[in-house]
Amino acid sequence: MGKSSIAKAILNEPLITEKFADQCFFVTYDGVDPSTITFETFMTRFAGALGIEIAGADPVRQISTFLRSASTLVVLDNAETFEEASSSSALGAIPQAIAEMADIPGVILVLTSRSRRNAPNVQWITKDIPPLDLSSAQAVFFRIYQHANFHPLSINILANAAQQNSWSPATLLKRWNDQHSKVLDGGKGKLQSLSDTMQLSLSSPSVQDLGEDGHRVLAIIAFLPQGLNEDLASDLLTSLSQVDTICDVLCMQSLVYRQDNFLKVLTPIRHYVQDS
Repeated sequence: MGKSSIAKAILNEPLITEKFADQCFFVTYDGVDPSTITFETFMTRFAGALGIEIAGADPVRQISTFLRSASTLVVLDNAETFEEASSSSALGAIPQAIAEMADIPGVILVLTSRSRRNAPNVQWITKDIPPLDLSSAQAVFFRIYQHANFHPLSINILANAAQQNSWSPATLLKRWNDQHSKVLDGGKGKLQSLSDTMQLSLSSPSVQDLGEDGHRVLAIIAFLPQGLNEDLASDLLTSLSQVDTICDVLCMQSLVYRQDNFLKVLTPIRHYVQDS
């Protein structure tokens, strides 16, 4: 969470703009249903962001020709949409197309994703988004940032809420203490609302396949202050035969994270789960 904002910041870095000039592109798959996305939908969005129209039966070749024209940086935002695609045609064709385009000299592909199902046959460099370094947080918002676990998306939403409402730091802290996750729903869309970005993760096919058991395990982890001890998970949750698989899926979707043999959730996610 916060991946899109970081990707956009990268595109505006002086070194990036100097190297790639007008060959930086941001392709968003936000709002596309993973259960219905097709190879054609994927390629049409890709081509549209590049400013070209697909003509003919080989869109990969057409886009690849464009990408070979100059050094190019392309961000595929919300990649979990097609990584989690349940359409049989999309499952095979999209990763193959990504691998082919990633192999073009001078082309850099950046994928932002809640999932870890990256396209095979590509030498990906995977970067998790850590909490912000303390020195990076504004001192005036330090206490509220600390309450939010230095979660990049939550910090961005809180800062916008304070600016839009002309809240002082003291008022913002009071709003957070009184309302918690409600303060993180200041707008619409995944960049302005924690609940919207949570719904994207919870509605992914892999989480949906878990059924109520997935939501139950997430609620349990959110309830426990120190998180769930992985070694004791099967013994504590005896009614769930696939608890390890459930935890793996929740971790893959960035709903929980592993630390010191415990499964934990960030504070903003904990408040969202508890308030829902």
